[in-house]
Parts: sequence; structure tokens; C-alpha cells
Amino acid sequence: MRKFVLVLIFAWSSLNCIGQFLPNSSQNFQFAPLYNPAFAGIEDVAYTWAAIRSLKELDTEPIHRSDCIAWLRSLYNEDGGFGDRPGWLSNPMATYYAVDALDTLGALHVPGARTATGRRASAEPKLPSDLRVFSIQLEAHGKGSPAEAVALAQSLRIHLWGAKNAEPAWLERVQTLADEKRVPVKFFSSNEEYGTWVDVPGLGTYSHTSDVIASASTSIGKAMTDGGILSWPEFRDRRLAPLTQSNGRLIWQFGENEELVRLYLDDSVERGGYAAISTFHFGNPDFTNSEPFLHRWRGRIPYVALQDAHGNEPWWFADMTTGFRTLFLATEPTWENWLLALEKNWVAAVRHDTWSAQKTWMHTGSNAVAEFVRQHEAEWRWWDNPRIRRPLVSIVAVKPADTFEIARPDSGVAIRVRCAWENTAQGLAKKPIIELLRLRIDGTEVSPELAQKKQGAAFADSYHLFRLAEPGRGNHKVSATVRAIESGAESEHSVEFTA
Repeated sequence: MRKFVLVLIFAWSSLNCIGQFLPNSSQNFQFAPLYNPAFAGIEDVAYTWAAIRSLKELDTEPIHRSDCIAWLRSLYNEDGGFGDRPGWLSNPMATYYAVDALDTLGALHVPGARTATGRRASAEPKLPSDLRVFSIQLEAHGKGSPAEAVALAQSLRIHLWGAKNAEPAWLERVQTLADEKRVPVKFFSSNEEYGTWVDVPGLGTYSHTSDVIASASTSIGKAMTDGGILSWPEFRDRRLAPLTQSNGRLIWQFGENEELVRLYLDDSVERGGYAAISTFHFGNPDFTNSEPFLHRWRGRIPYVALQDAHGNEPWWFADMTTGFRTLFLATEPTWENWLLALEKNWVAAVRHDTWSAQKTWMHTGSNAVAEFVRQHEAEWRWWDNPRIRRPLVSIVAVKPADTFEIARPDSGVAIRVRCAWENTAQGLAKKPIIELLRLRIDGTEVSPELAQKKQGAAFADSYHLFRLAEPGRGNHKVSATVRAIESGAESEHSVEFTA
């Protein structure tokens, strides 16, 4: 029974016919659920290992044994590890597959095994000397308070803010507000196209296939969210093609089916497709831990962090917005330079928060990029850095025209104050970090009301509100004195508005 199961695994995952290599190779094996796979018929160490191990269970071995050994040895890199394909960077899983396959063939300890036909991995890129480090957030909030989104971008020094599933009017409003306040951030579309279903014969039908990014002013074509099921070639033609033609890009979020993910991402390497792979995420501290095979595309497809923002307000997702982000190397933080960084793999995903135990986690496409980012840490580090830190309090003078702001008055001005809280991953207020002590308007202390909206064990919202029915013409100043609950340290924060 055991051998019968292995035969099925072998036939499905590794070979077209048992005991023979596929017609286009005499050295290794590829994934071939069909004789002529529609895409991504890639020769790979994992499939070769699976075939060799399965053949071993059947008391046989590849017909072209010596060629197979030579190909496995060609995966060896001078750092002591193996890549998934010749010339690719080493990673632990590829190294295991190669070593175990060689050992199964009795060729692990043959003299010269490391260097007889070995190749070096691709050379480290030489970085231009005029590059700097900039910050981008993918699928950050695209709804809720534009004022607080701008405030977070300013305090956290986020240069490009990807607004998840934002209405065009929200994007227009938030960018206008940033420009008025001279905050150097550009907002762009970063959407998760819910309801997109792609089918791969033999592997099933899956969602989470269409996370797209594009500049705010660009038309990126129609989302395939009408409930229909597409094949991967259809998805490429109908969704990917218009997206890339409009200078947009496709991001891989996640998938539980390793075989499926391998097909998608290998096809992306061969023909273009997914321009980046998600690592750090609101619901998973690091996808490369739960799906370690993602390491195989290091150096081939950039790694990014994906906020995948949840909740109604950016203020209540600030733990995530602060805790991890994507960095990119460029001369200026423009959309065009971001696309160039993706193309060159000048990108780093970085996490430093509670989920990483206040240690710095980083994924890059090369050691050169990792070293550059570390050397310029002062430009982007958000912890223990008074120049880049999460804001402690939000003070917004909400006016009747502020469509996207909570507590919008019919007339006059409403002063809304939100303090920093610890947040849940779903964008709720969990535990207060800061408390409001005093609120002054034009030097006069006022008594705001506390408004809270309970949701389970947390709060969907919590803010202090003071309404000014007739604020008077001209400039006004609002000052809030707050106290850090843990340390007791007090501080004052002010904003000005014009009535």
C-alpha cells in the first residue's frame, strides 16, 4: 500500500511517466500533472528529489543517473548551500532536497562532489552610490479618517501609502490634505480584489490571487470579481495584461497549496506575473516561516510586507502600520522609482514590533541590499528614534465638509481627540497607551465628551469630542495634554485650524 501511494505521488508531482525523465530533459524532473502542462513546467530540485525518493521506494533509480547527479551538483553554491535551480541563491529547503537526493543516489560523498560541476550563484548586484532608503506601505488603510492617515504617514515617514480598496474620492481627499499640509507622501491604489477565483486543473480553485497596485491617477482595467471562475491563462490575459500596461503590478499574498503557489510564482519568473511576494502580514508574522518554500524565489522575486488593513479607521490599525513596512532603494520616492526598485530587487521587507519580540526581521533579495539598508538605518528606523515614531494623540478639527471623518457636524466645528491604544489585528482599540488630561481651545480649557463603541472585548472606536457651534472667524489653536499610562510622562500636542 505504501509503495502504491508513493507511485501516485511520484506520478502526480514529479514525472510524466514512471521511471523516465520528461522529454525536454535528460537530467532532472519537473512538475507535470499533465503531459504538456499549460504553464510553469519548471525543472526544480524539489521535483527531482521527490522523483528520486519515490524511485528509491520502488527499488529503482533514474535511467540517466549520472546526468541527474551532475545536475544536482550544479546547484551547489560557494556559500556551502544549494539553490533550487542552477545559478539560484542557496536556501535551506533546496539544500535539504539536493543533499538528500544525492545521498539517496549514493553520490553525496563522491570526491569532488561539491565542485566537479558546481556553479556560483548569481553575482551580488552593485548598487549605485546615489541611492537612498524610502518607505512604502502596501494595502494600508484606504478608508476612515484622511486626516489621521496623513498624520500617520508624516510621523512614520511613509513616502508611498498604498490605500486598500479606496474610493477615488477618498484618494483625492487624502492627497489634497497631504499636499495642503506639505506632508511628503503620495497615496496610490493597493487593492485586494475580493471575489477573484482562478482554477488550475487538478489543484482546485482559489481566491487571494489578485492583489494589485497602481498609481492613483491610473486606470488599471476591470477587476475579475463578478463571481466567474478563470483559468490562469485567462487571468493573465484579462487582468494581468491591462494592469501591467498601465504601470500597475500584481502582488502575491498567500496560498495554502504549495504545488499551486510554485506553479504561479515559477511562471511569474519565466513570463512575468507576480511582481512581489508577501512576507510580513497583519494575520501572519511571517509567511516565509509558515511557508518556507517561499525562500526559493529570493533574488528572483522581491519580498514585501503587506498590511492588508482591517478595521474602519487607520488610527486603530497603527500597531501594524508602525510595526512593519516595505523599504526600497531609489534616488527619489516616486512611483516610477518604486517600479524600478521592484525590477532591480532593491527592496526589503522589515518588521520590528511585538510579533517579532522587538527584534528586527528583514527579507531582501540580496545581501548587498540588506547591508545597504542596515547601513542607512537612521533614515528609516521607527523604534528608539524620536524623528520617526507613532503619534501619541490625534487632534482633528472636523468640519461639515469633511465627508470621511467620524463625528462630522452639520455646522460649526467638532474637535475630535483620539489617543493611542494597543490595537488588535482586526483594527480595534484593545488597551489604552495614552490618556487625555486636558483640552484647551484658544487657551481656554474645555470639557469634551467621551464617545466609545464597544465591539466584543475591544472597541471599534474611542474618542473625546467637543463641539464648537460658533467658533468665530479666523485661526484657532487646540492643545491637548496627555499622559503615558505606563510611564506617567506628560506631553502637550497642538493643532491649528481656520473657521
